Amino acid sequence: MNVLEVEGLSVTFDTAAGPVVAVDRLDYEVREGEILAIVGESGCGKSVGVLSLLGLQAEGADVTGSVRYRGTDLLDVSESKLRELRGRDIAYIFQDPMTALNPLMTVGTQVAETLRKHLGMSKRAARERVVELLEIVGIPAARERLGVYPHQLSGGMRQRVMIAMAIACDPQLLIADEPTTALDVTVQAGIIETLKEIRDRLGMAVIIITHDMGVVADIADRVVVMYAGKSIEQAPVVELFEHPTHPYTRGLLEAVPQRGQHATTDRLRGISGNVPVLRAVATACSFADRCAFATDLCREARPVHEPVDGAGHSVSCWHPQSGALLQKGA
Repeated sequence: MNVLEVEGLSVTFDTAAGPVVAVDRLDYEVREGEILAIVGESGCGKSVGVLSLLGLQAEGADVTGSVRYRGTDLLDVSESKLRELRGRDIAYIFQDPMTALNPLMTVGTQVAETLRKHLGMSKRAARERVVELLEIVGIPAARERLGVYPHQLSGGMRQRVMIAMAIACDPQLLIADEPTTALDVTVQAGIIETLKEIRDRLGMAVIIITHDMGVVADIADRVVVMYAGKSIEQAPVVELFEHPTHPYTRGLLEAVPQRGQHATTDRLRGISGNVPVLRAVATACSFADRCAFATDLCREARPVHEPVDGAGHSVSCWHPQSGALLQKGA
């Protein structure tokens, strides 16, 4: 059963230079208990698209489409209803815990605030629950940490506090926006393992936003690949890594260092060209100018999302065999 169904989601900003289409008719769903990764390079619309699900988009954004959470369209509900859902049913782990956490409040007070607001807990009950939550996310000496301020914790510990705050009300959907950015690899691994353990323990669905294909391989059940505001490929994680069908997806995978590569002799492959300026709704393939397989059709008509070989695998490309050819070294 789907927890979330996103259909035709578009987010447009009016700027002095004209409209910017940050998200362009995005479709995907999130199933109960699964971890869905939304992946793509910086500026592809990952965070903007997910923030708009909860009405957290920047001021002036025009959001259209349908976002159904257990049958309720979040784009049609009132702001008061959204405030009820945020933090209780749908929780968000923001990208930078140092700016997301209040520097003037202790971490214990900040996590307890969520419990008291949404669950009506007493101050004493909330305090005891916060200790449990900090222990769940792997913070040592949890009770002693209640009175510390964010700046007194390491980056990894601050991220764990954010996770504790997000899971405080046992939400049905957890959204993690670049939860491992700027953390060293050891801390990254710990955060990834914590998220998986929480998913298994609480049975919640998870959306993780990232540009790191290594994180995708470690944590995801399914993957949505975004480019220039659009979904260009979706597949179960093993299927995507073994049979990437879109040339852009293959380019992302080839940019990941592989075990056995020599730092000085084995160069990583990059994707040539630049990301297009998102000034209007695309009427052709946005990747055409960077794709070695592009034809006149790619430059004239926008490809539609169609299924390819492999259960649950779909792609938006006029020449979907291109990715397979790249994989074989053609």
